[in-house]
Order: sequence, then C-alpha cells, then structure tokens
Amino acid sequence: GYSANGIAPNKVQFGSESIDAQLNTHHYISAGAKFPLGQNLYLKPSVLTRAVNGAPISYDLNLLADYKDIFWLGATYRNKDAVIFMGGITFNRHYLLAYSFDLTLSELKNYNSGTHEIILGIHL
Repeated sequence: GYSANGIAPNKVQFGSESIDAQLNTHHYISAGAKFPLGQNLYLKPSVLTRAVNGAPISYDLNLLADYKDIFWLGATYRNKDAVIFMGGITFNRHYLLAYSFDLTLSELKNYNSGTHEIILGIHL
C-alpha cells in the first residue's frame, strides 16, 4: 500500500501570524502477508516504510502470530528507535482490545523508560 500526507500546499499560522511555508510531504509504503502455520494459526509479517524530504528513511518490521483472527501476539522493530511488544483480542468480530509496550533504543532512552498503549477499537 501507499499513502501520503501534506500533498496539497498549505499555510502555517501561529496565532494571528501567517508564515509562507510548505510542510514536507510524508510518504508511507506498507506490505504484508498472512501465512498459515496450522489449523487456525497464522504468521503475519509486514513492513512499514516512512520517508520525508530532509530526514532519513525509517521503517518498522512487524511479526504477528494470529489464532482464529481472535487472539494475536507480536513484535515490531523500528529502526534505530524501538522494539515494540503487543497483543490483542477481538470480541464478536467487531471489537478489539489490545496492548503494546514500546521499549526505546535510541538516545531518548535516557529520558523515558518506554511507552504503554491501550487500544480499544471497532471493526466496521
């Protein structure tokens, strides 16, 4: 997949002050697959690449194990930044409850001890 934000020209405004500035377009490219490992058990590798002019390309390498599209566990490596551990459960095929923990590997680790995230979702 591909997506981008900041494609259209825009004006940056701080209070009543306007600045003629062009925000850089952010580009995202993603790919993934679903491989059966056994009855109702799947391995889902994926990658997300982010690029913006003036910054190094960044990417996430993801690996999820999924059971019956109900329970899943996984991990992500974000280059030069973090390792992420996650898990979740889907209820009634429409509701999601998940948790992730980001363990910082970059120099920011001197200023934080990781990030916890709780996700509540609805599949439409």
